[in-house]
Amino acid sequence: MRVAAGQLYQANVCVRLEACFCGSALGLWCEAGARLRPPRAAFVASGDGAVASLSPEVFLARHGRHVRSEPIKGTRPLTDAGRADLAGATKDRAEHMMIVDLVRNDLGRVCTPGTVQVPRQAEVEALAGVWHLVSTVEGTLGEATSDAELVRAGFPPGSVTGAPKVAAETLCNRLEPTAREAYCGAMGFASADHGLELNAAHRARFRRSTGTDLAPALAAALASLGAGTWKIRVDEGDPGVTTTAGPVARPPVLDGGWSQADIALVTVADGLGAHKWADRAAVLALEQAVAPHVPVLCDEDGSVLEATWANAFAVIDGRLCTPSLDGRILPGVTRRCLLDEAVDLGVPLRIGRLGSDELIAADGVLLTSAVKGLVWVSAIAGARRFDKPHEIVALLAGALGRRWSA
Repeated sequence: MRVAAGQLYQANVCVRLEACFCGSALGLWCEAGARLRPPRAAFVASGDGAVASLSPEVFLARHGRHVRSEPIKGTRPLTDAGRADLAGATKDRAEHMMIVDLVRNDLGRVCTPGTVQVPRQAEVEALAGVWHLVSTVEGTLGEATSDAELVRAGFPPGSVTGAPKVAAETLCNRLEPTAREAYCGAMGFASADHGLELNAAHRARFRRSTGTDLAPALAAALASLGAGTWKIRVDEGDPGVTTTAGPVARPPVLDGGWSQADIALVTVADGLGAHKWADRAAVLALEQAVAPHVPVLCDEDGSVLEATWANAFAVIDGRLCTPSLDGRILPGVTRRCLLDEAVDLGVPLRIGRLGSDELIAADGVLLTSAVKGLVWVSAIAGARRFDKPHEIVALLAGALGRRWSA
């Protein structure tokens, strides 16, 4: 009646269900997460209870000033017939586009005018055991806008309210017998350094190694640089921290592509350690010994560690695998970006021991570097040649390109 009267387009009226549960909340979350593999699962527990969230939806994500939301509206069973039905469902698509417009409006309140766009619209995607219609809405956050203001502009998510949001909220408050709780909220994290993601890990590592915060020197160096791709070297000495900067080639990943390299497995007991030394003589000797291949270091037990200038990944049975940060591996900023994007895309991950035998038998191998971006490995010296990049390489390259270009 209210829709017919033109008061609103849709309202997502909720019915709260309660049931008894015997067992571990964490166990429930682990078991359900392993079966459904939702890309945004989260678990929080306290003395008052626990929240085991299996939501697949990206409500808000901010990297630097780039903001992204991926609203979901429209669901079908995870079958071929379900996919076809959802793809052609006029009603579901119409409801979905209402929420997309709502999210555009929410982001438009805090983003720079003209930057809000919809690069992906109403695509059918398999998420958490069902087919969903998913869109991507993104924009550039205003310079003076805080995370709190961003959340305030977007909360609650339009997918749990309706459109227009204020009218839908008013109606839901009137019709629903109880207040909504965490099941219609949002879970996640806010990091003080997330807005400086491309250099935050290097800053933290420098501070751990030397006890010096290079933030002032880094800010001064960045202020003096123009547009382009730069490599900044930081040295600590007398009278203090100094920086030198030079241009580097634009990595293909900025345009959704990748570089290519051949690797050679080299045994180095315990690797090179958790510090990046200015004296690179040992590294240069390793690189010269296997040139033109890139050395990938392995421990004596055959565990793959890292390359001399990159982190190592393997694609095994559709899963992206990489060694854990156990003190023998540098915490690359591109490694972290790639893992973030893999989670967002729903690519299964395995972070832990990666054997050299697994690397050789893998479906694909790739390296990540802050300077070179994403590097596809086309051959392993004396062991293996890959005919073409794995499809996951192209998927991740596109995601990194969109993230870094923004």
